[in-house]
This record gives sequence, structure tokens and C-alpha cells, in this order.
Amino acid sequence: MIDIKNQQHLIRRVEFKDAEALADLKIRLSQETDFIPFLDIERDTLISHTKDELSQLLSNNRAIWVIEDTGSLVGYLDIDRYLMPKVNHAAFLEIGIRESHRGLGLGTNLILESELWAKSVGIKRIWFYVVADNLGAIILYLKLGYRFEGLRRNGYFVDGKFTDEYIMAKMI
Repeated sequence: MIDIKNQQHLIRRVEFKDAEALADLKIRLSQETDFIPFLDIERDTLISHTKDELSQLLSNNRAIWVIEDTGSLVGYLDIDRYLMPKVNHAAFLEIGIRESHRGLGLGTNLILESELWAKSVGIKRIWFYVVADNLGAIILYLKLGYRFEGLRRNGYFVDGKFTDEYIMAKMI
């Protein structure tokens, strides 16, 4: 397990005991921003789903990191490799950081750590969706070498309106 100390924040691999705190973090994130969709999921369902995800971490097909600040989770990154042989060189990335902790380099550290892990297990391509209005995230991804690959028109629905999502990826 690799831990990175960034100011007072600890970036570490998630543990099974973090399931409830991680689910709560996802709910808090979805309350803070329109870019994360977990708000509509019942808490107990999300905790159960998160425990299922954490049980997959024993293989080289998935990794999750969390950011801890004085004992509370304030961010996470989940990278999930495709299992089918023709596409298992690729992995889907999901990231979320509390509003109060953005702009501190934590997202950069999470992404760089996930890229190191991906390389170590033979993943060649990381990709994700990003809501077109999420300019802060887009700037970060471009800075880290991710590029636009496509557009999902009306891919996201929030506050009664559709918005586009970009598909971004990086070959590593």
C-alpha cells in the first residue's frame, strides 16, 4: 500500500472498513456539485454497492484511493479495468474531491498514482466522462495529458435539463 502525504492530507488505498465512509463521501459530493450523480441513491443501497466494489480490490482489475483529512474522507479515485480480453487494456476512471479540498493538488496526486498502478498491471488506456460544464476538471485533465475523444450529447441530466459530457482518455 502506498501512502502519499500532501500537506495534512493522506492519500491511501481504500480498505474494506472504509465502505460506509466512502458511500457517505459520494453522497456529500453529489450534494455539493451537479457533476456527481449519487444523490438519488438510497444510502444503504450505496453502502452495499460500495462493499461489493471493495470486494473486487483483491485482483489487478480495480483500485480505489481515498484522501483523508483529520480522519474524514474528502476525496476518492476509482479505476476499474475492463474484464473482456479484447478491451482489458483499458480502464474507466471516476474521481471526486470535496469542494473545500479542490485546488490543492490532491486530484493531480490521485490521478498520477492511479496511472502508476495502471502501468504496473498492464493497463494502456484510461478513460472517463466529464460533464462539459466542469471546466476546473477539464483543465486538470488536459494538464495531465488527457485528450478529448468524443462527445455524448445530452449525456447528463441535472436540474431538469440535459447537458453534454466529453469522453476523455490518455494512453499510458
